[in-house]
Amino acid sequence: MFIHLNVKSCFSLMNGFNKIDNVLEKTARMKSNAVAITDINTMHTFYDFEQAALKKTKKTKSLKRDSIHPIFGITFIVKARYVENEFFNITLLAKNEIGYQHLIALSTIANTNHEQFAYLTFEDLKHHGEGLFCLSGGEEGEVFDLVVNDRIDEAVMLLKDLKAFFGENLYLEVSNHFMKEEEKFIESGIIEKALSIGIDYVATNNAYYLRKEDAQYRSLAVSMNSELNSLKANEVDWIHNYASRHVDFNSEWYLKTEVEMTKAFSKYLLKYPNLLENTLKIANACQATVPKLQTFPEFPLPQGYTEESYFRELMLKGFEERFPDDSAFDPRFTRQDYIDRMEYEFETVKEMGFLGYLLIVQDYINFAKDEKVFKHPERYFPRNCYPEYSRIPEGILKKNYKIAVGPGRGSGAGSLLCYLLKITNLEPLSLDLLFERFLNIERVSMPKLVGHSV
Repeated sequence: MFIHLNVKSCFSLMNGFNKIDNVLEKTARMKSNAVAITDINTMHTFYDFEQAALKKTKKTKSLKRDSIHPIFGITFIVKARYVENEFFNITLLAKNEIGYQHLIALSTIANTNHEQFAYLTFEDLKHHGEGLFCLSGGEEGEVFDLVVNDRIDEAVMLLKDLKAFFGENLYLEVSNHFMKEEEKFIESGIIEKALSIGIDYVATNNAYYLRKEDAQYRSLAVSMNSELNSLKANEVDWIHNYASRHVDFNSEWYLKTEVEMTKAFSKYLLKYPNLLENTLKIANACQATVPKLQTFPEFPLPQGYTEESYFRELMLKGFEERFPDDSAFDPRFTRQDYIDRMEYEFETVKEMGFLGYLLIVQDYINFAKDEKVFKHPERYFPRNCYPEYSRIPEGILKKNYKIAVGPGRGSGAGSLLCYLLKITNLEPLSLDLLFERFLNIERVSMPKLVGHSV
């Protein structure tokens, strides 16, 4: 039995070409019951991946045979430990909910390191190993590079370093895309050395596209990657080599069947019988799910207010400021039309649980626009929530300048509430903008809005 544990989707931008639905369809046709999506440095596809897998499961008659279990992973670019001025891949799979949270943390670290590209350091991995399976990177990993360059002792040292972070959840990743270097890696004795220090092995096929004939598209995409072209070659010349590593070597980086994987490793299965079977062992242990709880932070409310009462106070205050008299209304509508629209939006947002979200948005937008924060810091930092103003940076408390903010764009411009809370400066009724677009609802079963055709 073989499970794919290293599959890139189209969210590995300008590199991967797999669409989630296509991956699940082919996985089902191959009679495989699990698959891992491991995009580079990102987890953008996790929710859609899980929902698509659940949807496919519901359509099947025999869940035991046809359901597909989604495995959540990320392939991280990691700064090399033993190879100077290089970066390699490591794939991490969420074993449980703790591991999932560590993936979130590591993805955030990688993408906010203030460099021209996202990456991790070994120090980052050190603090986030719990609940994660670690695959050593296959043909794109530092262990592989050290071995094929006859630095096996350093490769073993690197595996020991990783084992300190991931323990028994570390696996030596073995790939075979029919490159000479991969053959050298497998026959180097590194598998035996890994086993001797308590590290098991597992086979993967780094799948960037669905079918063998799709290789040309990945090659074209990498060559057209504008982000790579904009980099300063003298500063990060290695990234060009990294991104194009093995791209045009052959067309073996696709989603292979179990038969094709067995054929690829047939030469080694007698000596290493668990190469394919260990994929099932890992897959069965990966039970993480995408958290469904609302994750908005709590808005710090002034003393004596609830979320609803504070929102309503700001909303009504904004209404009086935006519409001081009847001349401020679009002549096609009455004051009552505006009040009806306001109340309808308020009840809808409250029912969706988004009052806190809009309170947070209006807070930072109005803070950005306010050039007199120094006169009323309690407006943004209520004393009951921030008793120690000394802990707030002086540059924030004494802000005396504006931060440029546009009038509003996209679906938010269709909300009267956003206009009343000063999030936008576009009055939606006069511009015939729909609140429904703000809700991201394609079809709405509700009474016709005043002045608008749903």
